[in-house]
Amino acid sequence: MKKILVVITTLLLIPFMVQAKDNNITLESISLNEKSENVVEVNPATIEDNKLVLDFKMYEVEDYIEYKVK
Repeated sequence: MKKILVVITTLLLIPFMVQAKDNNITLESISLNEKSENVVEVNPATIEDNKLVLDFKMYEVEDYIEYKVK
């Protein structure tokens, strides 16, 4: 349950972090750090126009995915 909350919180905060472009914050890279067994990454995560593009599927309530963003 804690992992789900972390994933949901992270996904909710990502748009705010990306909108910080006016503060000279840029995204350099993103990589898959860890995921649960049932998570399927449909397409690898990418950065386009300083925005994160994530494409994955979760099938169970306890599924999680963790990315490292620089």
